[in-house]
Amino acid sequence: MKLLWAILALPFLLTLNSQAQLDTPLQDNPETPVKKEVVPTIPETIRILKRDIRNAALGNASSFEVGIAPPPPDVSNLGTNINYHDGAVMESTHNVYIIWYGNWNGQPATTILPQFIRDISGSTYQDINNTYFDNSRHITGNLTMSTQIFDSYSQGTSLSDAAVTNVVSRALNNGLLPTDANGIYYVLTSADVNETSGFCTIYCGFHTRATLRSTDIKYSFVGNLDRCGSGCEWQQISPNGNVAADSMANVMSHELSETLTDPDVGSGWYRTDLSHETGDLCNFNFGTTYTAPNGSKANLALNGRNYLTQQLYIDSGTGGCVMSYVPITGLCYNAYVSNIGFLGFVCDGDVGGTVHQSRSMEGIEITAPSGYSVCYQVYASGIGWMSTVCNGGFAGTQHQSRQIEAMKVWFTAGSGHVEYFSELSNLFWTGPSRDGQQTGTTGQSRAMEAVVIRAFH
Repeated sequence: MKLLWAILALPFLLTLNSQAQLDTPLQDNPETPVKKEVVPTIPETIRILKRDIRNAALGNASSFEVGIAPPPPDVSNLGTNINYHDGAVMESTHNVYIIWYGNWNGQPATTILPQFIRDISGSTYQDINNTYFDNSRHITGNLTMSTQIFDSYSQGTSLSDAAVTNVVSRALNNGLLPTDANGIYYVLTSADVNETSGFCTIYCGFHTRATLRSTDIKYSFVGNLDRCGSGCEWQQISPNGNVAADSMANVMSHELSETLTDPDVGSGWYRTDLSHETGDLCNFNFGTTYTAPNGSKANLALNGRNYLTQQLYIDSGTGGCVMSYVPITGLCYNAYVSNIGFLGFVCDGDVGGTVHQSRSMEGIEITAPSGYSVCYQVYASGIGWMSTVCNGGFAGTQHQSRQIEAMKVWFTAGSGHVEYFSELSNLFWTGPSRDGQQTGTTGQSRAMEAVVIRAFH
């Protein structure tokens, strides 16, 4: 059935996607990126899709099949069909820096693209990335469009990967941009500049990281896509009247999601391998579109402007490509942990409990958002399912060394859903469950060590 669906979907070309992974060896030179993850061109996307269909038909492990083999230790086993690999995500408000490389005089992109970053900040589109978390906190959808500078061909018009790194390094070393570990740096090149490792032939852009000025710097390359034509530009009439800029906004969104969810390239969120990060799984998949005033296709309206941007993969439910996520804020929880006690309240998808410390949760308090009522029930070792408690009441035991092994959470007032993940001994993160479903195990003596709980419409 999966194979048949994929064959039928081929005319649409892009309902699934992956990206080509290009690795460079780890070197002591901080100017050389370790790995880069690319946004494949449209023809490359089709090639990859055909490969995955062929592999699925042959029964080979591929990006097309989900969950072919169990994940190794410290890799999440989630029902969203994307796995967490135990590394950090970018949690706080994110500062965006742009290096306009080459000649951008009089180009509308210098207005359109910074405005795009401002427009998506805090939007329900950007909030899709909020569904991802690490062992401490979840990602925030807030962006700050920070400093922009111009670089007039400091590395010439033919850039290698190392030259792109040097563009960023030069800006930091000369004090033109701050050295910001929480920053996201874009190198945007004009139409007369080529990136020699496969720009326009293999990819439309990439993201990577490098240690610069003793700091872990995350950056992306996105070139002027007029250079690539139909290889990277979906339409030749675009919502903001500039095909290159509108197409670049789409690639920038792809790389932004992947930088947030896998900033160090390989330790964050992806499916099966590094060529299937969050942006790749929906590459050039725009979902439902509408016709903008100038006759172009668009699918995102923000602050009076229209954009055509790919859908993003969501870590919720069973996963999938979506255009929005609407969180409900104010759902908070306080884990009671063995040998520590209460850890203090966290909220809205941050981690309650401990990870990799072998400390069992023994109890929990959960408080509801304003206008809501929340109830919950825990399964405690040696007792079983305990009585339901609600709205800040304590569920579990204290000073009895009885670990929580399973839990259920649900709203009894207010519209929306409660969704929750659990980190279990010897299983790492599992879930999600929602609206009274069980998370965790019963009868297996597996301690629940941490939880992530959130609500959404």
